[in-house]
Amino acid sequence: MKQKILYALAVSSFIFSPVILASGGGGFSSGSYAKKVDQYYELGKTYYQSSTINGSPIEYCVKDSDDLKKLSRRTAKQFKSKPASEFANSLYSCDDPSLKLADALGRDQGDAILYYLNKRYKLSLRNG
Repeated sequence: MKQKILYALAVSSFIFSPVILASGGGGFSSGSYAKKVDQYYELGKTYYQSSTINGSPIEYCVKDSDDLKKLSRRTAKQFKSKPASEFANSLYSCDDPSLKLADALGRDQGDAILYYLNKRYKLSLRNG
C-alpha cells in the first residue's frame, strides 16, 4: 500500500513538473485546433473582390447627397446602426453613376456582399 502511494506521488510530480509543462508536454498543442472561420463573410469578401459588370471590375461608391464618394470606412460610417436596405440602396458603381448595385447584383450575391461590408466596416446594420 505504501509503495502504491509513493509511486502515485512520483508519477504525479513527474506529470505536473514545471519543466514538462513549460516544454509543451501537457498534451495540448497550439496547432491542434482549427480557427473558426465565418464562411458567409468569406463568401461576401470573394463576391466583393471579384464582382464584375460587363467584364470590368466594380468599384463601389456611396451616394452622398447628389455626388458619389468611393466606399471607405469614412463614407460608410454615416450608415452605422441604420437599416441595411438604406445602405444597400446607396451603393452605386463609380464608373456608371446611374447603376445601382442592388439592381445589378443577384440577391444572394448582394446579401453576401452586404454582410461582408457590414462586418468589415462595423456598421451594425439593422434588418428592414
